[in-house]
This record gives sequence, C-alpha cells and structure tokens, in this order.
Amino acid sequence: MITALGNDNYLVAAGGSLGSIRLMSGSSGLQIGPTLVRGTLNDGLGNAAGITELASNNYAVLSRYDDVGGIVNAGSVRLVNGGTGEEIKVIYGAAEDDMQASKIIKPINGDYFILSQPSADASGAADSGMVRVCGLTGSGC
Repeated sequence: MITALGNDNYLVAAGGSLGSIRLMSGSSGLQIGPTLVRGTLNDGLGNAAGITELASNNYAVLSRYDDVGGIVNAGSVRLVNGGTGEEIKVIYGAAEDDMQASKIIKPINGDYFILSQPSADASGAADSGMVRVCGLTGSGC
C-alpha cells in the first residue's frame, strides 16, 4: 500500500505477518530514515487502516495487536516524523487487547490527534474504554 504525504514524500507499507513501513522521498525515490518494523507476528503494522497522516506531514501508525513488555496484543501507536522517518513517541496499551478496536481521529488542523480506545482497561475497569488527546510534542498521551 502507498500513502502520499503532503510534503511529497510517501509511505510504502507491507502489512504481512510482521509488517513494515518505509518513508520514501517523492523527489528521489530513495528511502528516508529507518524502516519501521515490528517483530511480533500478526501485529497489524502496515495495514492500510492503521496509517493516519497528521499535521506537519507527520503520521501515526496504529498496531492493534502489538505485543509489548510481555503483554500479548497490548497494541501500540507510533508517531513518526514524515520528513526524517524517525519515531517521535510510542504509546502502548497497558493490558491485553487495549488497542483492539482503537481508532485514530485526525483533527482538521493542529499537531495532535484523538485516540479512541473502546476496549481499554481504564481506571481499573476491564474494557471500560477511554479517549485521549495526544500531542506530537510535549505532554499528552
């Protein structure tokens, strides 16, 4: 799958068993920065529904079934710089299936996004869900 960014760069995503995402230069066709890869089988990295372009040409990658810190299918959201390919920050689920039905909602403008986590275990209650406003810089998420 190919996703164009507003800065003329583009993403090449392969959503296979491990999944990977490469940031490519729109002018040279060469890869920019590292390849984003996870080592967890079937983590969902690189699936079309998991990539969201944000303001400033950054992008968020939702991996609903990422195994994190010994938690199977905790899930993650990776915020990546669309100019360099470097990760800005990573948000992890705190319990199994926390990101299972999650969605990234992009605002009309602004350098943030809304993370809807209907399956998250919040405030000690299983699957109670939560919504978070996540900034790309500073605090938030």
